[in-house]
Amino acid sequence: EKSAVDRSSEAVASQLMRPAVEVDAMAALQDAETQPELKLVQQKLVRLQRHAAKHELRSKALTHTPQFIKEEAREQEAWIAQRKTDKKKAAAAEAPAGSTPGADEVSRIAGSSLEQDFQVECAGCGAMHAWAHLQLGDGRCETCCKQV
Repeated sequence: EKSAVDRSSEAVASQLMRPAVEVDAMAALQDAETQPELKLVQQKLVRLQRHAAKHELRSKALTHTPQFIKEEAREQEAWIAQRKTDKKKAAAAEAPAGSTPGADEVSRIAGSSLEQDFQVECAGCGAMHAWAHLQLGDGRCETCCKQV
């Protein structure tokens, strides 16, 4: 729990005015005694490198950073950007501009990707549909519900 003193403008300004703590990447890698510990140190250094490139004002600065740490940070940044793009495309594909009024409710009820991929036979016409589309009609597709 943070107190109001920690969040005051003076405390924030004081934190921003402090020089960045220098972390010697090579020394941190050499200090690792076991393989799992080395893996964790590498992950931490890559995360610090990625954030150092992203944020101007930072509390930690890496020094003596090996090239492979910098490359891994760039690869992670590219992967994160790709994932964000994929999620935006998936969200746009799930809610097209000219969708029917009930489509938002279908998306909300469907929730997980498992339910969206689950194929079920319509009780009315026998056609295969995603469960998300049959769930609102109690096992019947929208076409069969309109015919009743």
